Amino acid sequence: MGFLKSIFVIVFLVVINLSISTSALSNSCISIYDIEPLAEDIYFLELINRARANPEAEANLYNIELNEGVNSSSTISNTPKQPLAFNLNLYKAALQHSEDMLEKDYFSHYTFPTNDSPQDRVVAQNYDYYSGENIAINMSTGPLSINQNTAAYHHEMLFVDEDYPNRGHRVNMLTNFHKEAGVAFAHGDWEKYPNAVVSTSDFGRGEKSAYICGVIYDDKNDNQFYDVGEGIKNATLTVVETGESVEAFSAGAYSLGISLGGTYTVEAYLCEYNTSTTKTVSIDSENVKLDFLLSDFIYDTEPSDDPVDPSDDPNNPVDNNACKSLSISEVIAPQTVEELESVPVKVSSGNMSELPFSFAKGSFLNIDIALLCYTEPVDAYIAVAFPDGGIYFLSENGRLTSSAFPAFSINSTESNSIALTFSPVPEGYYAIYWAVVPTNGGDIFSVKWESYSELGYFFHLIE
Repeated sequence: MGFLKSIFVIVFLVVINLSISTSALSNSCISIYDIEPLAEDIYFLELINRARANPEAEANLYNIELNEGVNSSSTISNTPKQPLAFNLNLYKAALQHSEDMLEKDYFSHYTFPTNDSPQDRVVAQNYDYYSGENIAINMSTGPLSINQNTAAYHHEMLFVDEDYPNRGHRVNMLTNFHKEAGVAFAHGDWEKYPNAVVSTSDFGRGEKSAYICGVIYDDKNDNQFYDVGEGIKNATLTVVETGESVEAFSAGAYSLGISLGGTYTVEAYLCEYNTSTTKTVSIDSENVKLDFLLSDFIYDTEPSDDPVDPSDDPNNPVDNNACKSLSISEVIAPQTVEELESVPVKVSSGNMSELPFSFAKGSFLNIDIALLCYTEPVDAYIAVAFPDGGIYFLSENGRLTSSAFPAFSINSTESNSIALTFSPVPEGYYAIYWAVVPTNGGDIFSVKWESYSELGYFFHLIE
C-alpha cells in the first residue's frame, strides 16, 4: 500500500508542487561527516537523475506516455534535465520530516502540530534556495524495510503518479530549475501499520551557479548503474584548476560547486586503494554528471579491512603473525556477511542474507561478539541502537546502560568474547556499533564517535 502527496505554490511565475565544499579534508580514511545518507537514499536520487536524463525512456520503462495525465500548462519536454546534486542540508531537512511523519502518525507537507512548511524546514537547516518537495509512503502489516527494492518502488510511485491530479510529482521531479536535492528514507510504525517506509525529497535551486556531481562506485553487476552496496567510501574529489575539494559520502555520492563555467579537470582519490585518476568536464550554467567507476582506476591491491597499523619504525618492529597493533583507527563498515569475516571485531549470527533485519514482536536479541587480541591495552566500547532511536552501551557485567562504559578492557594478548541475550525486545531495526580505542587514548566523550573504528553492524533475532 502506498500514498503520495504534494501541493502547489508559485515560484517565479512557474507553478510547481511542493514538490559542501571543504577546504581541509582529513588525510586518514575516515569520514568527516556526522550524518550521511543511506545507500538507498543515493540510489533513489540516481533513479531521479536517470529520469531527468531521458524522461521519455523513463516513461517507457513504466509503460506510460511521458505526459499521461499532465495538465497542458505543465507539459514535460523530452529534453534532458540537469542532474541533481546531493545537498547535505536538504538531506537533513528531508530526514527530519520523514522521521517526524512516522513518529507523529501524519502524512503531509506541513508538520504536525506546528504547521511548518517545507520551506520553513529547509531554511531551518541553513538552506535558502528551496524549490519543491515530494513525499511518499508505503506500509504493511508484514515485513517491510528500507532496501533497493523499496527505493525503486517509491520512485515508480512518484513518477507514474497514478490518480494524482495533473501528475504533480512527475512534473516536479522533472522540473529543470531544480539543481540540488536531499532525499531521505525513514522506517517505523505508522498509524495501525507495524511497518512503514516514508521518503521525503526536498529540492533546491542551488547555492552555487552549477555543480559537478555524481557517484563513485564499483559496478559489481556490470549494469552501468549505481546499486546499493556498490558505493566506494573515503573518496576525495578535487577540481584541479581551483583546488576546491570535497569528500564523497560513504555511499559514494559527491557534488562540487562551480562558480564560473569552463572546462575543468576533476581528480578522484580513493583513500583505501591509495590511487587516483582524473577526468575532464565542461560546464556552464547547468549541472553536469560525472561518475567514477572503480575500473577507471589503476591500483595494486584490494583495500584492507584491518585497522591501520602505523608502525613503520624499524626500531619498533611488529610481528605480523602476532596480535593486532592499534594506535590509530579507520572506519570499516561491512555491508555483507562475508565482509564481516575479515574485521577484527565480529558479531556472529545465523545464516542471514541482508542487513539490517526486522523480526516479529516478542523476539530475543542475541549478541555474540569476539575480539582479537592486541599488543597494547585497548578498550572496546559496544553500543546497541534500538528501534526507538535510543543508544545503549554494554557494560562489563553485560547490562545495558546509557553511560559509555567499555564492554572490554583488553590488557593482554588473549582474545575476549561476550555472549548476551535480551528479551523481550520491541519489533524494528537494531544496529550494533563498536569502537576499539587505546586505553590511554583519551575521554570517549571528548571526540566524535565516528573518529573511532565503527566496524559495522550485525545481529541475530530469534523468535
